[in-house]
Amino acid sequence: MEAWRNERNTGEVLAFLMLFFVLYKGIGSFIKKTLSVGIARAIMENRYQKNVMIRRLFAPFGNHKFIHLV
Repeated sequence: MEAWRNERNTGEVLAFLMLFFVLYKGIGSFIKKTLSVGIARAIMENRYQKNVMIRRLFAPFGNHKFIHLV
């Protein structure tokens, strides 16, 4: 009798992997799209101003703007 035998349910493993993949792609997509807004903003500001700081790329993530952009 094997007391420490690890048996994994294949269906549970596949369901977990599919859930992880969907969450990874979904959240990654929202972050990429929001970051693209920040990049466009920094490019536009760089067109009219000198020395635009790199932190302007992350401006859409602050001040509760992220939910509005998504």
